[in-house]
Amino acid sequence: MKKFLPIAMAAVMSMSAVAVSAVSANAVEPLNTPVQYAQVARASLATPKISKAESVYGGVKLTWNKVNGAAKYRVYYKGRKGWTRMVDTTSTSYIDKDVSSGRNYTYTVRCITSDAKKFTSGYNPTGKSVKYVATPKISKTEVTYDGVKLTWNKVAGAEKYRVYYKDRNGWTKLADTTGTTMLDMNVVSKEFDLSVDDIYYTVRCISKDAKSFTSGYDSKGTPIGDHQDCPEIYSIGAVNNGVEMHWTGDAPKFRVYIKENGSWKKIAETYDNYYVHKGARSGSNTYTVRGVSKDGKKFTTMFNPTGVTYRYKTSDKTRDAYINYMMNHQSEWMPSLGSNHNLSGVMFLDFDFDGVPELVAQKADSNEYSFHSVVYKFEDGKLKRVGNVNDGFAIYYNKTAKKYEVHDLKISLNVDDGYYWSGNSIITYDGENLFANMYSARGVGEESNNNIYYNYFDGNDKNISRAKYNEINLKQFNNCVNAHMFTKFIVTGYGDNSVWSENTTAENKQSLLDAYNSFSYEKY
Repeated sequence: MKKFLPIAMAAVMSMSAVAVSAVSANAVEPLNTPVQYAQVARASLATPKISKAESVYGGVKLTWNKVNGAAKYRVYYKGRKGWTRMVDTTSTSYIDKDVSSGRNYTYTVRCITSDAKKFTSGYNPTGKSVKYVATPKISKTEVTYDGVKLTWNKVAGAEKYRVYYKDRNGWTKLADTTGTTMLDMNVVSKEFDLSVDDIYYTVRCISKDAKSFTSGYDSKGTPIGDHQDCPEIYSIGAVNNGVEMHWTGDAPKFRVYIKENGSWKKIAETYDNYYVHKGARSGSNTYTVRGVSKDGKKFTTMFNPTGVTYRYKTSDKTRDAYINYMMNHQSEWMPSLGSNHNLSGVMFLDFDFDGVPELVAQKADSNEYSFHSVVYKFEDGKLKRVGNVNDGFAIYYNKTAKKYEVHDLKISLNVDDGYYWSGNSIITYDGENLFANMYSARGVGEESNNNIYYNYFDGNDKNISRAKYNEINLKQFNNCVNAHMFTKFIVTGYGDNSVWSENTTAENKQSLLDAYNSFSYEKY
């Protein structure tokens, strides 16, 4: 808060038309003694003009032109009692740190001698005004199951905030919001060098129409910092004495939960990455896993808030007919084998959300790490092919449209050429025909000099900028939430080797039943 102890240089004018007398160029200003409005009689230098008054990180930054012959400048702000001296400087800029967010401030500058005893120019009696808006400060970065959640303080006078992330190109816009939290869902392109060891974020205030900045920003940014990834259940199924689950992740210890009456209840702690719930009840059981410290007193990771639901010892005539048909007609759906490093297999996913999931049979291409899938629906006791998709799926709930969306990620990696390509699509399915409609794509390659390069494309495979790529993706996911789909992938082949044939008929049937019984997603 300004301390209003004016060493006045205030421009005081009579309301009547009175001639202004010449004043002394003496720059030693007695307390509370006003200086009459005039371009000082003996001043020979041009009046400094403040070209910019802006909110920056830490205060209001003033910038003015360099005046030929000026030895020093004196900066003033207008307080309740007129112009008040702030500082003398040889620079042509100054940051006023004694300011409060949301308040208006007015400044002026005049030239003085090197010994600060005399004025050598006039000043602008109107001054330059600015509304100071403080720089937002990120108070928390939290790695959640859905991405990185950022939280910052509410800034007085702020109309909107712009969030940025930092990569090799510097600060890049992530999104605009009127709130004080933001979830980075990782749908934008981050171009990192190998030397980058963390992701940094910063926030800046902008105008309501998003056309101008109204505050500064922390140029250093806030890093995510050390964290451990959330454990993710990737396999779950029935065993002789309960439900067995396996998960990814590295933590001192894991805590396993089951959902009861809408709340998570601890059922076990283990140092292993698997657990058998021997007390599983018949029906739907929903599980999640979280990392904890060795003594169990602190959480070391976040967790899947939806969990994975497995239907244990349930009766389902449609499911049983579905799986029996698959076991008796394997040639109709069994995906072909491929080259080295490529997996073939099947999973279940309910593309039309009618309660009966479709079968996705993933076949491996001749190129390494490249996949395509065929989708079948089970109808009238038989499998019917309905379309082709790629290999990476996620279900989102669009809160605006109030409907679910299935997104598909196509991945292609050519190891020899050192080129990675990924295409983003949204699935449309009317119960008869299924299509993957690409809306954006990105290619990443390595040049002979080891430099990394990026290419971006729209849904028509037209080259676009990274900014446009990010804009398309952010718009696609606007007001969408991750429905935390779980689907278990059953490996039928690895490269040109059949895994399916190495198992017994009973084992293969149970794996299909487990995959069918474990397909789940958040219900909205």
